[in-house]
Amino acid sequence: MELKRIVKEIVLVIFLLFSFVLLSRVSAYAGTIKDCECDGTTNVCSYCETFQYNGYRAEKSCNLCDDAKWDWCESDTGWVYDCCVTYRYDNSVWCEDNEGSAVCGNGVVETGEECESDSDCSSNQSCKSCDCQDNIPTCTRCTPVCPAPLSSTPPASNPTDYDFVDFASCTDTGTCVPPTEAIDCYEVVSPQPTIAFLLHPENYPTTLGFTSQTHTGAGKLVGSVDDIVNDFIPVRVLADANQFYMEATFTDTDLDIEAVYAWFTQSGNILTPQTLDLDSSAGSGYKTKGRADFGFMLHKEGGSWVPYIPYIVGDGDDLNDIWKKASYTNNVFAIKGPDGNDMVNVQIANIEDTGKQVKLKFSVSFKQNSGQNNLIANPPTEGNYNVFLMANDTFGFTPYDNYDSYPDIAAAVHSLWLTNEKIRYYNNWIDTTKDWNVDLTPPSADLGVSVDGANLKISWDLNDNLDLYGLVLDLFIDSSYKLNQLDDVEILPLTENVPYTPTEQTEIQVGHLTLGTHLYKVVGMSGKTSSSSITLDVGDNRGGIFYFKITAFDDGGNPIQASESFDLRDWMGTEGGLLYSMGGTDIAVRNFLEENGNPWIGSFIENIVSWRNIAISTELIGDKVAGNPIAPEKSPTVKSYMVRPYTVTDVGSYYSTLKSAFDSRKVGLGVIEMPVTTKLSGSLGNVGIKSMSTVNNLSVGGPANEEFVCDGSGIFFVGGDLNIYGKIRNVNANKDACIFVVQGNVYIHGTIEPKQKYEEINAYILADGELRINPDTDLNGEYDGVYINGGIHSLKGVSLKRSLQLKDRLTYPALVVDHHSKYGVLSRILFGGQVNIQKTEVGFR
Repeated sequence: MELKRIVKEIVLVIFLLFSFVLLSRVSAYAGTIKDCECDGTTNVCSYCETFQYNGYRAEKSCNLCDDAKWDWCESDTGWVYDCCVTYRYDNSVWCEDNEGSAVCGNGVVETGEECESDSDCSSNQSCKSCDCQDNIPTCTRCTPVCPAPLSSTPPASNPTDYDFVDFASCTDTGTCVPPTEAIDCYEVVSPQPTIAFLLHPENYPTTLGFTSQTHTGAGKLVGSVDDIVNDFIPVRVLADANQFYMEATFTDTDLDIEAVYAWFTQSGNILTPQTLDLDSSAGSGYKTKGRADFGFMLHKEGGSWVPYIPYIVGDGDDLNDIWKKASYTNNVFAIKGPDGNDMVNVQIANIEDTGKQVKLKFSVSFKQNSGQNNLIANPPTEGNYNVFLMANDTFGFTPYDNYDSYPDIAAAVHSLWLTNEKIRYYNNWIDTTKDWNVDLTPPSADLGVSVDGANLKISWDLNDNLDLYGLVLDLFIDSSYKLNQLDDVEILPLTENVPYTPTEQTEIQVGHLTLGTHLYKVVGMSGKTSSSSITLDVGDNRGGIFYFKITAFDDGGNPIQASESFDLRDWMGTEGGLLYSMGGTDIAVRNFLEENGNPWIGSFIENIVSWRNIAISTELIGDKVAGNPIAPEKSPTVKSYMVRPYTVTDVGSYYSTLKSAFDSRKVGLGVIEMPVTTKLSGSLGNVGIKSMSTVNNLSVGGPANEEFVCDGSGIFFVGGDLNIYGKIRNVNANKDACIFVVQGNVYIHGTIEPKQKYEEINAYILADGELRINPDTDLNGEYDGVYINGGIHSLKGVSLKRSLQLKDRLTYPALVVDHHSKYGVLSRILFGGQVNIQKTEVGFR
């Protein structure tokens, strides 16, 4: 049609141009003007002009009709519908169609039609006859009509997608130039279903009180212990709205819904198959393109909704990518990952189908649908997923089956779509604007307790692969704690917290987010890491051990716990010593913050022992306890170790064994016997080896802070008890050495003045009885610890009754035992190498 119009326009332009040239050339000569003759019935013309030039004559009839219309005129190329002037050579007369009420070319002779040849013109150039009927073709045009349900009106958008070219035609009556052409017909587009999406998170809390509105976690149901977080496995019937499911509603306005879809994606770039395997002829195998995208389709087949899952080997919408029927048992089917193995389980809980509306309730799980309901070996990539939905009505699904009653249309559809299993709207996904998260990996947690001045600093480091949710910090005591020494603790600063009373642990309390009381709790955290701490004022607590437990949660409700204890009792430490205890050790150890530096500045032990290394033993710990050995507290730092069980030959009596060995050797040693006394004070003297043996009690120093100076070498056998007051001091620290062998008990008493944090005892003590470090008796409340340079052995055990003031107890050990090799040298001289005793600096029994 367009080509015809262009041709007509070209012809008309050429024709008019030619006419203009002729008239212009003729007008160069004088012509005659004659009045036209009118027939009196129509206004055909008012005058005629005749111009001649070289045998050419042009005659123009001038139309004065008010209602001018174009008409059929004969031309050299045939009849044209125009207002045209025909030109003829030599004697031909050119007549211009003039329009009145008559219409030339309509096949009807009417008064007022124009003349057609010279013979029809009178001498004055008026028309004598107006019979055009003989040369005008007769035409009755037909109108092509598109068959229902097609339309001749193209859709507003993408009309070529629905266009059947030259689909409707008809036959004209008579001769029509040009003949009526065939027309395109279009499918009437059906608007596709709209979507609505609701999330129904589980409202049953875990055993630790966790619920989530946005995440699925890895928690399981084991017996009656329900730690599931938004998961349907093990499979349960959705009995109430408290269980987890998702609800998708698809609504169409004109046609029944044939297919519904759901897709989860981390990228937002969805490419899904264009075709489906209706007859299961595509062979075996299922797979998604990656682990960060997955979804499914439900297709209505014979009144049932059949699940399909993707088999993607290309980009997602390539020719070889298809939807395939899933294996469907008990309303559950699995979506396969890139390796072809289960990646996601889907439960179809319920479908409400009213034709134009479908309401789908479904749930997803990342656990195995069998056995212990453990996690699937290769679940999807953890993280945030955008949820998209889509639905096809009967028009939007496979077009081929929409025109079963219209064979011609069905054939045209088949030609357009090539296959009967191609989905028309295969990728019209709609973003629900709602997200869901998968978090299957628990966080990690480290907890530390250290001394911070007169307080405790509880520090933690939490890490998660996605996001942390919160933490609960609990504080407990055990049944051995002395309740009369139990006091409230407070988190500093006091203005932000209330006092908290530690209690014995109960299972319901540990880490529970909503039940019980806790020392500290934080929820609503964000980010993957949390490194923080609190400062705890422990009050007057010193009756036992504090047990700290931290429970951390990520946004999937996956918990992790870490624990640490702190012994509030007075503590002891050694450096360079060995420790043996037949029944095991229960002695506190302190860890200090490196950033705070030396906590002992200004004290007696500041430069004597290392605050970094001090422990119950920096070399070896031995006991007879059954079981595997446990690495000492500071083993990574000081390279200490434990031997268990540690077998030694029991000594019936240090006193009798060592005295016998000494008596057999003293003559050859040139030992200087000291006068027997009940009290040692003053100086020993540095001449020779001094010895003294008494069957009575012996006091060293006196209650009035008298000191004894061991400024040489001495051996003292005490048949009674040994009472030590004040200092036993050396002059030459690397040489002076005194050894006390006691048949009875040893009592180390407190002094009154002066105060320097520690009472200094330079001696090696072995006792058959108990070794007791008595409380300090300072009336001002300034209590000192005990520093022993040498070693202590007791067959009945060491009893530490000394308690430092609270402000000192966390920082300073009540007892420090510092090994020195000079005592080993002296003991070999005095007793020889044949005496088998426990070669340890601290001996607990």
